[in-house]
Amino acid sequence: RGMGIGVARQSSTVQYASPVFSGINAVVSYSPNNQETAAAGKKADGRVVGLTVQGTHGPANWGWAYAQNAQNTPDTGSQGKATGNKLRGGYLYAPGANISLFYIKVEQKNTGVLDATSSSVKQDGYGVVWEHTFGNFAVEANWSKVKNATGCTASASCSDTNNTTWFLGGRYNMSKRTSLMAFYLKYKNASNYNADPVAGGMSSVVGTLANGADPEVYGVGIQHNF
Repeated sequence: RGMGIGVARQSSTVQYASPVFSGINAVVSYSPNNQETAAAGKKADGRVVGLTVQGTHGPANWGWAYAQNAQNTPDTGSQGKATGNKLRGGYLYAPGANISLFYIKVEQKNTGVLDATSSSVKQDGYGVVWEHTFGNFAVEANWSKVKNATGCTASASCSDTNNTTWFLGGRYNMSKRTSLMAFYLKYKNASNYNADPVAGGMSSVVGTLANGADPEVYGVGIQHNF
Protein backbone atom coordinates (compact mmCIF):
# COMPACT_ATOMS: atom_id res chain seq x y z
CA ARG A 1 0.00 0.00 0.00
CA GLY A 2 3.00 2.31 0.28
CA MET A 3 3.00 5.28 -2.09
CA GLY A 4 6.70 5.05 -2.96
CA ILE A 5 7.36 5.25 -6.70
CA GLY A 6 9.25 1.95 -6.79
CA VAL A 7 12.62 3.19 -8.03
CA ALA A 8 15.67 1.53 -6.51
CA ARG A 9 18.84 0.50 -8.35
CA GLN A 10 18.14 0.42 -12.07
CA SER A 11 20.07 -1.65 -14.60
CA SER A 12 20.56 -0.50 -18.21
CA THR A 13 20.80 3.15 -17.20
CA VAL A 14 22.33 6.05 -19.07
CA GLN A 15 23.19 9.14 -17.02
CA TYR A 16 24.71 12.56 -17.64
CA ALA A 17 26.13 14.77 -14.91
CA SER A 18 26.79 18.36 -15.91
CA PRO A 19 29.83 20.40 -14.87
CA VAL A 20 29.40 22.65 -11.84
CA PHE A 21 28.59 26.27 -12.66
CA SER A 22 28.65 28.74 -9.74
CA GLY A 23 28.07 25.85 -7.34
CA ILE A 24 25.13 24.42 -9.32
CA ASN A 25 24.97 21.23 -11.39
CA ALA A 26 22.39 18.81 -12.80
CA VAL A 27 22.13 15.04 -13.28
CA VAL A 28 19.81 13.44 -15.87
CA SER A 29 19.05 9.68 -15.95
CA TYR A 30 17.09 7.29 -18.18
CA SER A 31 16.40 3.55 -18.00
CA PRO A 32 14.09 1.36 -20.14
CA ASN A 33 13.17 -0.37 -16.85
CA ASN A 34 10.80 -3.32 -17.48
CA GLN A 35 10.50 -3.09 -21.26
CA GLU A 36 12.36 -6.34 -21.84
CA THR A 37 10.03 -8.25 -19.48
CA ALA A 38 6.73 -6.92 -20.84
CA ALA A 39 3.99 -9.51 -20.26
CA ALA A 40 1.46 -10.58 -22.87
CA GLY A 41 -1.17 -7.89 -23.41
CA LYS A 42 1.21 -5.04 -22.59
CA LYS A 43 3.39 -2.76 -24.70
CA ALA A 44 7.14 -2.57 -24.08
CA ASP A 45 7.19 1.13 -23.22
CA GLY A 46 8.03 1.19 -19.51
CA ARG A 47 10.79 3.57 -18.46
CA VAL A 48 12.34 5.44 -15.57
CA VAL A 49 13.49 9.05 -15.97
CA GLY A 50 15.15 11.21 -13.37
CA LEU A 51 16.43 14.75 -12.97
CA THR A 52 18.34 16.33 -10.12
CA VAL A 53 19.35 19.99 -9.87
CA GLN A 54 21.45 20.89 -6.85
CA GLY A 55 23.71 23.61 -5.54
CA THR A 56 26.21 24.37 -2.80
CA HIS A 57 26.89 27.95 -1.75
CA GLY A 58 29.27 28.23 1.18
CA PRO A 59 27.67 26.52 4.18
CA ALA A 60 24.25 26.26 2.49
CA ASN A 61 23.10 23.59 0.06
CA TRP A 62 19.84 22.79 -1.74
CA GLY A 63 18.45 20.38 -4.29
CA TRP A 64 15.40 19.37 -6.30
CA ALA A 65 14.97 15.80 -7.52
CA TYR A 66 12.33 14.47 -9.91
CA ALA A 67 11.71 10.85 -10.91
CA GLN A 68 9.01 9.08 -12.88
CA ASN A 69 8.52 5.33 -13.10
CA ALA A 70 6.25 4.52 -16.04
CA GLN A 71 4.84 1.00 -16.35
CA ASN A 72 4.35 -0.97 -19.56
CA THR A 73 1.04 0.18 -21.07
CA PRO A 74 -1.69 -2.47 -21.33
CA ASP A 75 -3.27 -3.05 -24.75
CA THR A 76 -6.50 -1.69 -23.28
CA GLY A 77 -6.25 1.00 -20.64
CA SER A 78 -3.92 3.80 -19.59
CA GLN A 79 -0.24 3.69 -18.76
CA GLY A 80 0.48 3.63 -15.04
CA LYS A 81 2.91 6.27 -13.84
CA ALA A 82 4.42 6.91 -10.42
CA THR A 83 6.00 10.36 -10.06
CA GLY A 84 7.99 11.80 -7.19
CA ASN A 85 9.42 15.22 -6.35
CA LYS A 86 11.76 16.06 -3.49
CA LEU A 87 12.99 19.46 -2.30
CA ARG A 88 15.78 19.74 0.25
CA GLY A 89 17.82 22.45 1.90
CA GLY A 90 20.63 22.24 4.42
CA TYR A 91 23.03 24.38 6.41
CA LEU A 92 26.49 23.36 7.62
CA TYR A 93 26.65 25.32 10.87
CA ALA A 94 29.96 23.81 12.04
CA PRO A 95 32.54 21.32 10.69
CA GLY A 96 30.88 17.90 10.69
CA ALA A 97 27.55 19.39 11.80
CA ASN A 98 24.49 20.29 9.73
CA ILE A 99 20.74 20.52 9.79
CA SER A 100 18.57 19.79 6.74
CA LEU A 101 14.89 20.05 5.84
CA PHE A 102 13.11 18.19 3.06
CA TYR A 103 9.69 18.00 1.41
CA ILE A 104 8.40 15.17 -0.80
CA LYS A 105 5.36 14.78 -3.02
CA VAL A 106 4.36 11.63 -4.92
CA GLU A 107 1.58 10.75 -7.34
CA GLN A 108 0.34 7.32 -8.38
CA LYS A 109 -1.53 7.67 -11.67
CA ASN A 110 -3.51 4.72 -13.07
CA THR A 111 -1.55 2.26 -10.88
CA GLY A 112 -4.32 1.05 -8.56
CA VAL A 113 -2.31 1.87 -5.43
CA LEU A 114 -4.61 2.45 -2.43
CA ASP A 115 -7.69 2.77 -4.69
CA ALA A 116 -8.16 0.56 -7.77
CA THR A 117 -10.75 2.90 -9.32
CA SER A 118 -8.94 6.24 -8.86
CA SER A 119 -6.93 7.68 -11.75
CA SER A 120 -4.67 9.77 -9.48
CA VAL A 121 -3.72 9.39 -5.81
CA LYS A 122 -1.29 11.88 -4.22
CA GLN A 123 0.61 12.10 -0.96
CA ASP A 124 3.15 14.48 0.53
CA GLY A 125 5.42 14.63 3.55
CA TYR A 126 8.28 16.48 5.21
CA GLY A 127 11.10 15.95 7.65
CA VAL A 128 14.22 17.20 9.35
CA VAL A 129 17.72 15.68 9.62
CA TRP A 130 20.35 16.70 12.19
CA GLU A 131 23.99 15.62 12.30
CA HIS A 132 26.67 16.71 14.75
CA THR A 133 30.23 15.67 15.56
CA PHE A 134 31.55 15.81 19.13
CA GLY A 135 35.26 15.01 18.92
CA ASN A 136 35.48 11.31 18.06
CA PHE A 137 31.71 10.79 18.40
CA ALA A 138 29.14 11.62 15.71
CA VAL A 139 25.36 11.45 16.04
CA GLU A 140 22.53 11.64 13.50
CA ALA A 141 18.83 12.02 14.22
CA ASN A 142 15.93 12.49 11.84
CA TRP A 143 12.17 12.72 11.96
CA SER A 144 9.70 12.62 9.10
CA LYS A 145 5.94 12.76 8.63
CA VAL A 146 3.92 11.49 5.67
CA LYS A 147 0.35 12.82 5.53
CA ASN A 148 -2.81 11.01 4.49
CA ALA A 149 -3.08 10.34 0.76
CA THR A 150 -5.70 12.23 -1.27
CA GLY A 151 -7.63 11.55 -4.47
CA CYS A 152 -9.20 8.19 -3.65
CA THR A 153 -12.59 7.57 -5.24
CA ALA A 154 -13.63 5.93 -1.98
CA SER A 155 -12.54 8.30 0.79
CA ALA A 156 -12.05 5.39 3.20
CA SER A 157 -9.22 4.12 1.01
CA CYS A 158 -7.18 7.26 1.73
CA SER A 159 -8.17 7.65 5.38
CA ASP A 160 -5.57 6.81 8.04
CA THR A 161 -2.72 6.43 5.51
CA ASN A 162 -0.21 8.60 7.36
CA ASN A 163 3.15 7.57 8.79
CA THR A 164 5.74 8.98 11.19
CA THR A 165 9.36 7.80 11.26
CA TRP A 166 12.18 8.35 13.75
CA PHE A 167 15.86 7.50 13.33
CA LEU A 168 18.79 7.81 15.75
CA GLY A 169 22.32 6.70 14.96
CA GLY A 170 25.77 7.14 16.41
CA ARG A 171 29.37 6.48 15.38
CA TYR A 172 32.49 6.41 17.56
CA ASN A 173 35.82 6.80 15.78
CA MET A 174 38.32 4.60 17.61
CA SER A 175 41.05 5.71 15.21
CA LYS A 176 41.38 7.29 11.77
CA ARG A 177 40.50 3.94 10.16
CA THR A 178 38.23 2.14 12.64
CA SER A 179 34.81 3.11 13.96
CA LEU A 180 31.94 1.57 15.92
CA MET A 181 28.32 2.25 14.91
CA ALA A 182 24.81 1.74 16.26
CA PHE A 183 21.36 2.86 15.07
CA TYR A 184 17.63 2.59 15.77
CA LEU A 185 14.76 3.13 13.29
CA LYS A 186 11.05 3.25 14.17
CA TYR A 187 7.99 3.40 11.89
CA LYS A 188 4.61 4.47 13.26
CA ASN A 189 1.84 3.66 10.78
CA ALA A 190 -1.79 4.72 10.91
CA SER A 191 -4.39 1.94 10.89
CA ASN A 192 -4.70 1.89 7.07
CA TYR A 193 -1.01 2.11 6.15
CA ASN A 194 1.96 -0.25 6.12
CA ALA A 195 5.17 1.62 5.20
CA ASP A 196 8.29 -0.34 6.14
CA PRO A 197 12.02 -0.58 5.26
CA VAL A 198 11.58 -3.66 3.08
CA ALA A 199 12.94 -1.79 0.03
CA GLY A 200 16.32 -1.96 1.73
CA GLY A 201 15.95 -5.70 2.33
CA MET A 202 15.56 -5.13 6.07
CA SER A 203 12.28 -6.84 6.96
CA SER A 204 11.51 -9.99 8.91
CA VAL A 205 8.02 -10.12 7.41
CA VAL A 206 7.28 -12.72 4.74
CA GLY A 207 4.97 -11.09 2.21
CA THR A 208 3.25 -7.79 2.98
CA LEU A 209 3.38 -5.99 6.31
CA ALA A 210 -0.03 -5.77 8.01
CA ASN A 211 -1.78 -2.40 7.98
CA GLY A 212 -1.19 -0.49 11.19
CA ALA A 213 1.96 -2.44 12.08
CA ASP A 214 4.89 -0.44 13.49
CA PRO A 215 8.19 -2.02 12.38
CA GLU A 216 11.47 -1.34 14.16
CA VAL A 217 15.04 -1.83 12.97
CA TYR A 218 18.18 -1.64 15.09
CA GLY A 219 21.76 -2.66 14.57
CA VAL A 220 25.40 -2.35 15.55
CA GLY A 221 28.53 -2.57 13.45
CA ILE A 222 32.23 -2.00 13.15
CA GLN A 223 34.00 -0.48 10.15
CA HIS A 224 37.69 -0.67 9.32
CA ASN A 225 39.32 0.91 6.30
CA PHE A 226 42.34 -1.07 5.10
